[in-house]
Amino acid sequence: MPELPEPLSPLLLRRDAVAGGWSDDELARALRSGGLKRLRRGAYVDGPLPTAPAARHRLLLQATLAGLRRPAVVSHQSAAVLHGLPLWDVPLDRVHVTRAPGSSHDRSAVLCCHVARLRDDEVVEVDGVAVTDPVRTALDLARSLPHEVAVVALDAALHARLLSHDAVHARLFDVAGRPGARHAARVVSAADGRSESVGESRSRVILQRWGLRPRRSSTRSARPAERSWRGPTSLGRTSGWWASSTAG
Repeated sequence: MPELPEPLSPLLLRRDAVAGGWSDDELARALRSGGLKRLRRGAYVDGPLPTAPAARHRLLLQATLAGLRRPAVVSHQSAAVLHGLPLWDVPLDRVHVTRAPGSSHDRSAVLCCHVARLRDDEVVEVDGVAVTDPVRTALDLARSLPHEVAVVALDAALHARLLSHDAVHARLFDVAGRPGARHAARVVSAADGRSESVGESRSRVILQRWGLRPRRSSTRSARPAERSWRGPTSLGRTSGWWASSTAG
């Protein structure tokens, strides 16, 4: 099951504050006093900023979508956050959206706009927001992220049963001919939902890079907290993979 999202503090947009009677001087004083925290230009949080990157990104997403002049579908890592797909070492400083061909590849400090054709069945609604479905989201991550990072993300999604390997493999044709399509195929081929942690996934990628084929051990030495996708991770404790892969 995906991790429950961290509760979000109330979001205040400058335009709404001004419409409600606030002045810019009052907003500035509230920021100096700590009553408000700046999330991005023109967007504030009434309370502490979330410490979890995914929770903070959900607020950034909410603030950024409110300022878009043209409709867009939330995609890539932003879609992954909304779907609850576990991510590791993925930058969440920008909101990622996709628009239909003919649009421009807008990019700013907080927004990255991709241009691609999406079928109706590739778009779902999450909390009233149009989002690429989990499989298309996984494929977009596989196309755009470094191999190791993408494998970790896909392993986690498969392990959490948020999607199936067969479904991802069957829909590789959706991104055929697009930038990163071959890279995505390699990521899908390397993914394994049996991985139980970032460390296991990274170790497997390293072994594959060395031309070794990891096999699962019948015994596991890692403590339960260490095996968790959300617990601390390191290469050194995935001894089950190393022992079975390097013996004999």
